[in-house]
Order: sequence, then structure tokens, then C-alpha cells
Amino acid sequence: MTRASTTKRTRAPARILEGNALRLERDLILLFAAVRDHPAKLLKSGAPSKTFFTRLREMFKDVSADAEIDGYILFLLGISRAAGLLHERDEHLHPNTLAIDVFFAEAPSARLDKLRQAWLDAGEFNEFVLVPSLEFAAKRDSATLDICDVVPGAARMRDIRRSVLAHVEKLEAGRWMRSDDFSDEISRAQPGLLIPNTGAGRFAAQKFYTGVRVKGDKHELPREGNWPLVEGALIGMLLRSPLLLLGYVDIGVDDEGEGFAFRLRGADTALADDTESKQPFALQANFEVLAFVPEMTPATLWAITRYCSVVSFADVATLKIEERHIAHAINEGGSFTGIVAFLESRSKTGLPQNVRYSIENWAQKAERVAIYLDACLFEAEGNEDLSKLVREPYRKRAALAPLAERHLVGSSNATPDPREGIAPRYPVLDYSRALAPVLRASDDGLLSCQSEQANFRIVQVLARIAKQESLERWRITRETFGEAVRKGLPPERAIELLRSIVAHELPAALLLKLQGWAGRLEPVILRRTALLEFQQAEAVELLRASAASRNLPMRVLNATTVEVEADELDKVRAVLADLAIPVVEDSHS
Repeated sequence: MTRASTTKRTRAPARILEGNALRLERDLILLFAAVRDHPAKLLKSGAPSKTFFTRLREMFKDVSADAEIDGYILFLLGISRAAGLLHERDEHLHPNTLAIDVFFAEAPSARLDKLRQAWLDAGEFNEFVLVPSLEFAAKRDSATLDICDVVPGAARMRDIRRSVLAHVEKLEAGRWMRSDDFSDEISRAQPGLLIPNTGAGRFAAQKFYTGVRVKGDKHELPREGNWPLVEGALIGMLLRSPLLLLGYVDIGVDDEGEGFAFRLRGADTALADDTESKQPFALQANFEVLAFVPEMTPATLWAITRYCSVVSFADVATLKIEERHIAHAINEGGSFTGIVAFLESRSKTGLPQNVRYSIENWAQKAERVAIYLDACLFEAEGNEDLSKLVREPYRKRAALAPLAERHLVGSSNATPDPREGIAPRYPVLDYSRALAPVLRASDDGLLSCQSEQANFRIVQVLARIAKQESLERWRITRETFGEAVRKGLPPERAIELLRSIVAHELPAALLLKLQGWAGRLEPVILRRTALLEFQQAEAVELLRASAASRNLPMRVLNATTVEVEADELDKVRAVLADLAIPVVEDSHS
């Protein structure tokens, strides 16, 4: 079909709606702030809770109709999750701060491509259930369904989006077309858009859109003749919402009539303008930030929002710097100097002195996590003060840092011999010292002690050779013992350490297991034997003296009992029969 035959001319509409790409990104930032401040609880269906939706409806209250609010929120959530800007953790939705930083650092065209691809791939929302003119028998709310044969699943919805987009991109850019005419063209080119199974089978025999009805009606729609009401409404929904918001099309609306027209936008459409004024916000002494949103790039708006709570969000947004957001930014790799430099360079009013002091104080109080790989740990087991016991020159040379109340920590690679830094009355303060014997051991490998008796060194030893079951219980098994050996702990040393921290001797059964796991036990030879019980001791003596017994592998246990190999029983029977000695076999032996 040629382009001329597929594109109908339509006069220019009275009102034109263009996708406001900058507004879309601002609303994404507002969504990220809402999810950050109030992480959304995810239901089993994967949809956010109704409480979260209620909060977002209030934040996006400038959208007039409730259905449009729900659809817009689901659209923002869907593309954000598909793009990796929001992620699930502990059954809640959280902003992926690193991914958002990278996203807003990209060029506008790259951000546009990423959001468009996220919409095509999104499986967390379904445009069909948001069509305002339709109702669904199984529909509970704007986000969840039970069963409805016609409602497309995530994979089918992705195919529908790509099909409709492919038809749109075939049109001539800038030329208006009625949505009804566009729907008719798709119905002729792809009648199975919603229900692809048009051949023989259940779908071919299905006469109704099961579970689907026009809003306000009680009856399901027949499939015959109702394409415009179902598939056509879905196509209209795709045009008016995602295709408009993502800059694929412009929408034209006439003052009279319910229909609308659209046109394909040019290929030079950019997502947002990345130019801004030099100082796009004002910072006040009460910690409030007045952000002139039209003068800000999305990257700057996101950067200032990371440090603030949202009070109001319009062309002049009101934000407020709070300690929790400063601490969160510090924990994610930010610094006091970086935050202050950003605020000073972008604020029209500079950085008030009290705000600067507060940010510095918050940054100092922010929790930090330090990871020491292959650490060297100094521990005071009593009330000793390690800052006095370990000499200051040594602490500086070894770069030791205080850890908790009675510990110093540093890298073992940079730590000299600990004996060099300890005061004379403590000649040794390392893990070669004897451990307190406080453990109780059982035959099955259970190790236990009172929690207050398990000091750090004992817990370290147990962590290497046993698995902790509770605060006061550990269990050593073949697997834990073998893992310790594989990691370099000699088996003899493991047994020695365990013996040193047990209050009494190791149980014999457990010690036998340990020696077996360590490979120190020679194998036991298990032989199959049989016993010959004679009634007279004289018969045994005569048998031993006879020449026939010389070829028999037998061993005399006592005056009337002889042991022979089980495999030699046939030979024994023959010898006894030859000597006229009667045999009675005991079947219970």
C-alpha cells in the first residue's frame, strides 16, 4: 500500500497538544522524590499499594480526571522501572540513585531513546485496562486484574505497542490524520491486533470480548462490529498518552466532537532543552529553596532535589533542605565540600552561613561504612584503654583507626609487628594468646556457651570451623570443617583450636569424627567370618591335630569355638563330613 493511499488529509485542528518533554522529566523527578521519601509497598501483583497511589494523586493533582491521573502515574512508574531508574528492594520500590545520576548526565536525545525503549519493554503497566470508555468485569482497580480473556498480557502488550508505533512511523511527518481513519487502516492491515488467534480454535469461536463492556453498560461487547469501541479505543489511548508524552506525535482537538487528529512529529524532536540560567534557584536562611524550574535543566533539578523534600512543585517549586537527605547523599558517596560547592555556585542568594554550618554538622554526623579487607584488629578484653596501651607513634605508622569501644583496626598489609606498639606490661596482644576454655561440646558437634563468655577471638575461631545457629550455639560438621581446611586452616590446627576453647575434654565421638575428617584414621578392615561351636573340647584338639585342618583358614577362639572365613565354609563342610563330624547349621546366626 502506498503512502498516498494510507495517509488522509485532515484540516488543522483548533487546539494542538504537543508532548511537553521537559514536563515529563520534571514529573519523573517528582516521582523519584516521592518514592524516596515514602518507599512504595509492592503488592503480590507487583503493583504499588493504594496508599502510595493516594499520595501520588495528591502530588499530581493538576491533572483533572482521576482516570488520567492513574494512567499517568502508572505510565511514569512503568517506564521508570523498565529503565532501571526505580528498583525493588525488600518488597518496596526505591529510586536507583546511581542510575538516575547517569540518566540525567546523558544528552537529551539519549534520554529520549532510553525512555522510549523503556516504554516498549515495560511490563509493569497495561494501557488497555486504562481505556476510559471501557470497563472490565474482573477489574479491581487501575492496576490489577483477575481474569479477562481479552486483556493482553505483558508480552502481548509489548507486541501491540510495537505494531501501532510501526504504523505511526509509516505516516508522513507533519500531516494531520483522524484517529478513526488511522484505526480503520490498522483494522484492515492487522485485524488480530488485540486477539491474534484468528484461525480455528477457542478464540475464533469466541463471539464476545469476554469481560469487556462499555462503561455504564451491563453486557459484554460482541466482537462483530465493535472494533472501534475496543481496539480503536486502545489505539486512541496509545496515541493520546505514551506516543504524545514521548514526542512521537502531536494531538489536535476540535472544539466540537469527541474525535481527535494527530500528526507524526519530525525526527529532530529532542526530549528536553539542556540550557539553563547560571543561578536557577534561591536559597534562604530557613533552608527553603525557591527553584525556578523553567530555568533549570533536569540534571540540576534532580541534583537539588536529592538534598531536599518537596513542599510544592510548580514553575516556581519550593523545596526544603533536610538532614536526612544530606545524610543519605553523604552515604551514597557525596561530600560536604561537593554539596556546598554545588549550592554556592547555583544559588542566586549564595549560601547562608547558618545553612552552611548545619550541612557541615549533618555531614559529620552521617553514618559511614568502612570496609577493611584483610584487617588487623586490636581488642581490649578488659577495661583497658587501647589509646593508652598502643603507643601513638605506632598507631600513626600503622594507620590504626578506632572501632567501637575497645578496638583498633587497620590493614594487615600496612600493620608492623603488633609487639612494637604495645606498652611493656602487655608484651603480646595478638591472637597467639591462649583462648579461654568456655565452650561445651556434644557428640553430634553442637558447641555452646553463654553469650557473655564468647569474646571476639572465640567467635572468630568458631566462625572459621562451625556454623552459628543462635547467639549461644554453633555446630561443627564435615562441611564446615572441610571448608576451613580448604581455606588454608591445617586440620591439626583446627582440632587444637577447638580443644583449647572447650571447658572439658572433647567427647570421644566428636574427637573421632574430627580425626576422621582430618584424614588421620587408618581404614578399618571389615571381614565376613563364621563360627564353629563344638560340643566337646576333645573334638577341637583332634581337628587341630589332623592333617586335613592344615589347609583350613581357621582360628581357635577358645576350647570349643573356632573362627573360619565365611568364603571357606564349603571347604570346611567337606572336611567335617570326611572326618564324620556331624554339622547343624544355625540359620539365626
